Amino acid sequence: MYFIDGLFKNDEESPFCSNCNKRLHVNDKYEVNLRHLSIGNKFSNIRFTKERYRCPSCVYTKMENIPFKASRHRITLELYQYTRNLLAYGFTNKEISEITGLGKNTVKDIDLERLKEKYIIDGTKLIKPEK
Repeated sequence: MYFIDGLFKNDEESPFCSNCNKRLHVNDKYEVNLRHLSIGNKFSNIRFTKERYRCPSCVYTKMENIPFKASRHRITLELYQYTRNLLAYGFTNKEISEITGLGKNTVKDIDLERLKEKYIIDGTKLIKPEK
């Protein structure tokens, strides 16, 4: 497995508190690992440091946003889209799990999200498939 170490640079210098509009200060830093597309036949992870901010006056906290992270999963958007494409081509969840190195439950969640987008309208109304 490859680990790609990097430095996450946010465009904002220091964000402001949504409660009192004062400048937030860096409160904590921690390492984030996101699964990424495979390189050759080896799985890869992206590793970088993310910051947590805290307001000194009202104790409001805010996490730094990662624009290339898939929501609800610890993977990159590229790997998320690649998995969705493989599901659309007709690969089974087990095959995709072996190809991408993702867990079977992660692949199942991505497949469920894809199917809901395709066959459900307004969050509740089911569209019957043609076949």
